[in-house]
Amino acid sequence: MSDELTNMMEQGQQTQIDAIRNILFGQNMKVYEEEFNRVRKFIADNRAEMEANARMTNEQVMQTIADLERRMMLQMQKNHEELLAAIRKLEDDKLDRRQMGKLLTDIGSHIAL
Repeated sequence: MSDELTNMMEQGQQTQIDAIRNILFGQNMKVYEEEFNRVRKFIADNRAEMEANARMTNEQVMQTIADLERRMMLQMQKNHEELLAAIRKLEDDKLDRRQMGKLLTDIGSHIAL
C-alpha cells in the first residue's frame, strides 16, 4: 500500500511540475522541446561522426607507425650489412699487409743467401 501511495505522490508532483511548466513557458514549451530534440540529435550525429573520424585517424597513425618501424628496421639491417662489409674489408687490408710483410721477409732472406 505504501508503494501505491508513493506512486500517487510522485504523479501528483509531476502534475504540479507540468502545471508550473505550462504557466512559465506556456505554448512555447513544445517549441523548446522540439529545439532541444534537434540539438540532441545534432550532438548525437556529430558524436558518431567524431568517433568515426577518431577511429580512422587512429588507424592511419598506427599504419604510419608500422611503416616507419618497417623502414627503420630495413635501414638498420642495411647499416649492419654495410658495417660488416667494412669490417671484412679492413680485415682483408690487414691480411694483405701481413702477406706483404712475409713476402718482403722471404725476399730479404733469399737476397741474403
